[in-house]
Amino acid sequence: MARLPPDRQPAHARLLVTASFGGHDLTESDVHDSLVRAGHDFLSVHRPRDAKSPSQTKAQTRACLALAKAVQRIAPVHHQEPFRRGYDVWEPTAADFLTDLGGAIEGGAAGWCLHNGSERGSPDNQPRRSFDLRVERLFDQLDPEERKVVAGVKATVRDSP
Repeated sequence: MARLPPDRQPAHARLLVTASFGGHDLTESDVHDSLVRAGHDFLSVHRPRDAKSPSQTKAQTRACLALAKAVQRIAPVHHQEPFRRGYDVWEPTAADFLTDLGGAIEGGAAGWCLHNGSERGSPDNQPRRSFDLRVERLFDQLDPEERKVVAGVKATVRDSP
């Protein structure tokens, strides 16, 4: 099917499309299905949410990029929802988040986010960071470790090779 030139495409045709994979590192089959079968524009990765994950992000990012090359569809990798606080037994520290971010950058990722959300097991799942901004602004809901991450992002990005 022939594509229209970029200036003649409807607005929706110029939007980037992806779908995320939850809680595991991608396999060649995942990458093929995403980039070749579904035609996604980039890979959205939700890496495993455990204490080993931050130290593995650099290698896993490079592995995703290599898998994309193997299926002949070069595409950026975005670490969409890495681990978060209040999700499970493991409570990542600011150092964990910043190690993960540095690994994403060094591995060649195009994007990374500070994932946050509701507190599982607390009354009413409060606070519901990023899900419920009716009571408090997002940054007012961040816990002290998450605030340390926000404070450290600029230096991590600046100091990454």
